Amino acid sequence: MPFDCLPAFSAPPPPRRIFQGMLWTVFMLIALTARGQEPDCITDIDCANLSAEIVLVHPNVDTSCSANDACGNGDNFRQLFYTVRLKYKTTNMHDDLDFHLDYDALALSVGLEVTGTAPLYSRIDIPVTEKCYSNGPGIAWGDTTGGNSNVAIFTAEPFAAAIHFQDQSIDSCGGDKIHFIEGTCSGGYYCAYADLFIVAVNAYPGETVQLKITDAFYDPGVGADCALTRNYDPAVSVAPLPPPSSAPNSDLQLQLADPVSAANGLGGCDIDIEIVNSGTSQLFIGYMEFVVKVSPDPSMPPFVVTSSYDDPPVQVGNDYFLRFSAPYGIYISANDTLKLGQITLNPPVIQNLPWSATVALVDITHSRLKTSIGLDTAEYCSYLRMDTAADTCSGGTTCDYDVAFKIWPPENVSSDCPSEKTVKVGLISNTLSDIYLWRMAFELRFDLSDGAAITGVTSNGLCPQTSASAAGCYDFMGSTETDCWKTESGGVFKFCFDVTSETNPLTLDVSGDGAYLEIEFNTEGCINGVSLLSLDVVPDSPYQYCPPAMDSIPVPFALCEPQIFGALKTEMGDALSDAYVTLTQFENSSPCTNLTCPPVTDTTDTSGMYSFCPCTVCSIFEVKPYKNNDPLNGVSTFDLVLINKHILGLETLDSPYKIIAADANYSDAVSTFDLIELRKLILGIYNDLPNSTSWRFVESSYTFPDPINPFDPHYHERDTLDLSSDPTQEVNFVAVKVGDVNGNAVTNVLPNPVTTLAVPALDVLAAGQVITVPVRYTGSQPLEAVQLGIRFDPEKFKLIGPSQGDLPGYNAGNFGLTRAAQGEIRTLWFADPSVPGEALHPGDALFYLSFQARKPLPASVALLDLDDAVLLNTAWKANGKEFSLRSAQLYEDRGAAVQAPAPSLAAECLPNPTTGEARLSVRSDRAGRARLAVFGPFGRNEWMREVSLTEGEQVFDMPEIAQLPAGVYFWKVLTPWSKAQGHLVKQ
Repeated sequence: MPFDCLPAFSAPPPPRRIFQGMLWTVFMLIALTARGQEPDCITDIDCANLSAEIVLVHPNVDTSCSANDACGNGDNFRQLFYTVRLKYKTTNMHDDLDFHLDYDALALSVGLEVTGTAPLYSRIDIPVTEKCYSNGPGIAWGDTTGGNSNVAIFTAEPFAAAIHFQDQSIDSCGGDKIHFIEGTCSGGYYCAYADLFIVAVNAYPGETVQLKITDAFYDPGVGADCALTRNYDPAVSVAPLPPPSSAPNSDLQLQLADPVSAANGLGGCDIDIEIVNSGTSQLFIGYMEFVVKVSPDPSMPPFVVTSSYDDPPVQVGNDYFLRFSAPYGIYISANDTLKLGQITLNPPVIQNLPWSATVALVDITHSRLKTSIGLDTAEYCSYLRMDTAADTCSGGTTCDYDVAFKIWPPENVSSDCPSEKTVKVGLISNTLSDIYLWRMAFELRFDLSDGAAITGVTSNGLCPQTSASAAGCYDFMGSTETDCWKTESGGVFKFCFDVTSETNPLTLDVSGDGAYLEIEFNTEGCINGVSLLSLDVVPDSPYQYCPPAMDSIPVPFALCEPQIFGALKTEMGDALSDAYVTLTQFENSSPCTNLTCPPVTDTTDTSGMYSFCPCTVCSIFEVKPYKNNDPLNGVSTFDLVLINKHILGLETLDSPYKIIAADANYSDAVSTFDLIELRKLILGIYNDLPNSTSWRFVESSYTFPDPINPFDPHYHERDTLDLSSDPTQEVNFVAVKVGDVNGNAVTNVLPNPVTTLAVPALDVLAAGQVITVPVRYTGSQPLEAVQLGIRFDPEKFKLIGPSQGDLPGYNAGNFGLTRAAQGEIRTLWFADPSVPGEALHPGDALFYLSFQARKPLPASVALLDLDDAVLLNTAWKANGKEFSLRSAQLYEDRGAAVQAPAPSLAAECLPNPTTGEARLSVRSDRAGRARLAVFGPFGRNEWMREVSLTEGEQVFDMPEIAQLPAGVYFWKVLTPWSKAQGHLVKQ
């Protein structure tokens, strides 16, 4: 036991030990004076003395509008805060209770459990949790300077958070130092605590939440590692808010506007979501939260939500629930109505099919509302008064004739390989012999692969020609035979005839095989499926104007025969593209040899499909898939958590494929050795797993004798086929991403459309001049995630640092600057699903970058460029559509610091850059209250002052700036009528 730290006395010592204690204290004071205040590094902690625990900071959310929280980044009005820490407990009063813990590895993860009536909305607030970490314990951890791998890795997800420490050095306490500080505990024990991180939970009223420790692993580096004891608080039933009994909250009401015809012209309807202020004062809504339920017919396509406040819908049965929240505050004038969003209900793609949908405001007592009157500091909290009457939209008619629209399965023209293929499409009836039509139109999309394409059509009377004019709806350079059909890219086939200009309708014989046409395809590739995009039929009287019934499309709808074909898909059904599948002849005896029938390889397409037309000399073949790239795809610290819980028997992996994925060293077992291999892969010690490919494959028809142990016997990773009895055989495989046990690996990479980013054009720069420029999104569609590889010329510019743009969740943890000296910047951002409507919108500044010119530079010199060699420049929409990002042309900066959002207010911060104090020069054309504030580069408030503005120009000194460290800061001037903002560089 070290003798160089004062003991902590939480209780008086026994009388017989008073003298011993006095001697001990004197000795310790001498020792402390000799060595200073640096805590010791303790290398011999007994696992029995160490535990992991979670402490709930506040017993529940605060329904009285309190905004206090655990780390200055959130709001206890709607959030619960949990401190996750390590606890050292001893009965020895002389133990050192101020120390650094030595470790080779330490990992602790927590999981959020939410119970109640579905759907459930409580989630971990990732941005707030990350800010609590980066502004708290994380300040001292995670320094990657010089490529140091001995850093703490912290991750936060909607239902989990984890921290992982790894020390690869040979020195004691060589990694990030875990500092224990003396604290109180009961029962005669002496305790010390080390806070690891704080978890902020967006806690929805009426739900029950509990944060549990799911894993606590400690490897001291001396002796055996251990799983730590876990302690955490019981579940919390989130408190609902009181009713809005008085103004101002009683003046606000949420309502649905009456449905109107949809603006998109598709025949549906639009329903606006509105908040009404019936009072006489302007109100500031500091926070608002409510739920809308949409109940559409199953035949309807997805509805569309247009709002800045909505979360993705959650489906429960046939109902969809949308949570709306306004976390950043909005103003609503007296006697005014404010539109919060719009729901567009689209009719079925088969025109005139009967449909109906309802929209309603629900969970009134579980909603939240926080308001204030104008700029008053007093806040009022309650649930939200709302009109719960449902809006209903409907349309379409019911057909009253016995005719069905049918798509027959694809057929081969001949039995030889390769072969032309056909698909029949038409009308049939069980009771009618004829049907009389004025118009018929339909649109199909075929899923084609490996070069398959539509080549022609054979029409059996379905494309009529009349004496007066051609009946077809399309015009192919005067052609009369094919005017009824055309093809478009992506396997789209369109058919249409129209005889409404004629005297008589078209008579079609729908008895027997019906009236149909044959769509013809070439000899290459495969038909993998078909979908009906639209159908419109106009019959003659007495039948109503509506489409016929739709026969079920055959399943499977595929044709590659006679061939060997199949698909590689994950356990969840996600197609795996760009994997290799090799077909090898199995006999190897004359005439079937490797010379006459060499192995052939196909690459899976975006639907995971492969196909072969095998060498006819052979009859027995072996099919084997292979893919071995991007080993980190889908592999994260959370996978280590799940694998470790499986090893410890706490929560077993629930499928044989996940157990196979956990076998990282290909040993046909899951053990701590697999954790070590994956940990080295995540930390970059490995570039690839040394004993395993990145993907493994299991023949999908294989049945595991023991699903809990899929390794005994070893599962089938290839398949052998005998074509002598069946010339067409389908072989599918389940694709397993090694290390990815929660199934989030990316399986499909599609050709990406391109969108753009831009930086402003630069003026002439003097040597040493500091500039701050925005990186602005100049595309046309909202994005949910983005990653950038940026390059600049380090001989011309020195990077001072990044700072926050228009995205509040973009902070220091979103940047990789380890190669900034070489002119490389890596950065990524994704929208927080718990923040409704959060997205990167056209015109938004993602972030700002501050540089210092190293030498004089001319105007419009190139500052930044996107370089895929640094990091693949990619962005994603909320629906998963992927875009490639490219640099746009230089533009005139629309967001310069001195440009005020409104002509009534402007401000400038001087001097800029500054080495000491600074001042704000504010010009206003009206008098009133204002707030001056200075924030760190990513939103941390450093200084704030309430002032009174007069008309004209005023100067406000900010001597506090002199005390701030060097870096990039934001300044803001906020008034009830306008605001101004800009950057300040402190040198």
